[in-house]
Amino acid sequence: MADHVQGLAQLEILCKQLYETTDTVVRHQAEKALVEFTNSPDCLSKCQLLLERGSSSYSQLLAATCLSKLVSRTSNPLPLEQRIDIRNYVLNYLATRPKLAAFVTQALIQLYARITKLGWFDCQKDEYVFRNVIGDVTRFLQDSVEHCIIGVMILSQLTNEINQADTTHPLTKHRKIASSFRDSSLFDIFTLSCNLLKQASGKNLNLNDESQHGLLMQLLKLSYNCLNYDFIGTSTDESSDDLCTVQIPTSWRSAFLDSSTLQLFFNLYHSIPPSLSPLVSRHVQHSNHISLFLYPAYRQELKQSTPVTRQVKLWTPEAENTLQGCFATTDWDVFRAAATREDSSVSIEDYAEYVTGYISTCVENIVPTIQVRKFPNQNPWVNRQVLHLLRTCTAAFRSGNEAEYKAAQYRVEKAIRAAKRQHREKTEDFYSNADPRRMWQCLDHITDFRTSSRTTTISLSDSLPDDLNGFYTRFESPIPTTSIE
Repeated sequence: MADHVQGLAQLEILCKQLYETTDTVVRHQAEKALVEFTNSPDCLSKCQLLLERGSSSYSQLLAATCLSKLVSRTSNPLPLEQRIDIRNYVLNYLATRPKLAAFVTQALIQLYARITKLGWFDCQKDEYVFRNVIGDVTRFLQDSVEHCIIGVMILSQLTNEINQADTTHPLTKHRKIASSFRDSSLFDIFTLSCNLLKQASGKNLNLNDESQHGLLMQLLKLSYNCLNYDFIGTSTDESSDDLCTVQIPTSWRSAFLDSSTLQLFFNLYHSIPPSLSPLVSRHVQHSNHISLFLYPAYRQELKQSTPVTRQVKLWTPEAENTLQGCFATTDWDVFRAAATREDSSVSIEDYAEYVTGYISTCVENIVPTIQVRKFPNQNPWVNRQVLHLLRTCTAAFRSGNEAEYKAAQYRVEKAIRAAKRQHREKTEDFYSNADPRRMWQCLDHITDFRTSSRTTTISLSDSLPDDLNGFYTRFESPIPTTSIE
């Protein structure tokens, strides 16, 4: 126990040397020692002790920073149970200590946002354990003003964290998390921020009070982060001309067609002090002067459907020749004899069943089977070379080597042109080789023809033959005559 206390005291001294001293040599030594502490195996337990017993804000900041590094590392990541415990501990720590130093509170909130983002798809007992973000901050919003500020800051930081790509993790994972967060939680967070702003505007807030002024400022930041979200999943290019376009989902239509939403920000702009006016003017610009493109709420087929793995037959010329030889040497009279009844008549149903069963067995044993994985958006001309070059191009993009990436792009375009040309020649060969089976398969694929799975049910009532007979002989029946008196 004494060793732990002495170690904590040493860490606090190192933190003060790192953040307060003006001597570069002392600061460098302290930084080196703290880096060794971050990489130590007992870093997690010591960080908890620093948060519980640390006497300075710098030690609390160190603990929060080290925990963020632990949950962010890609090699040897923390188990799910530990990350859940850290998330719950951070929330309880913020709830019981609402008056921490501002930079400590911000570091802990960033830690919560990082855990939530990286664990967005983690499940425990068929439940996403990190997605109930509004439920996590509900107790903050229902408490004092200081707690409410922390709750709003958590939602604002989480929205900003998920909206920004992380260079240490794959870009595809970031896009999946950002899209899922957009579809499941972002609109609820924006609606919550607008409702809280309406409640604040309906009350006579004392903006000279630091806490109430801070709450209104954090609410405006939260709503702006929601509007400034990268909805379409592409990073904004500052060199492009299209910097005044916001694309929002169709499900947000009601919020923007409702005039009360825009009127809320105009009312706030006229009623709040000049120090907060720039925050509100950004909302007005996003809601009024910026062009809004509502894109459909449906999801792409690639995201709706999972890849399908199928077993298909590979009809090679060797397999066809072997199968023909098998059928040529088969004694077909054996199946006829097996289907002959005692009265020397042949059962057509049994005969057909025996023959087709034998043919299916031969095909199953002779024709090789391969496993094919088909994606919903996969084009028919995509071959192994194109897939390999696409993976190479993705790896070059992630490496950041611009020259290698351009060369990989050129190779991909060249391979795609060659694959399309081969597919076109193969399709034309189906017509020139007089193969009707392959020709119809090609037509079905080109026209995207799908056989209907619907079946027509015919009523087998006793009156059906009579109804059909009456229908087909309706013109042969005598015409009734009417006597005129």
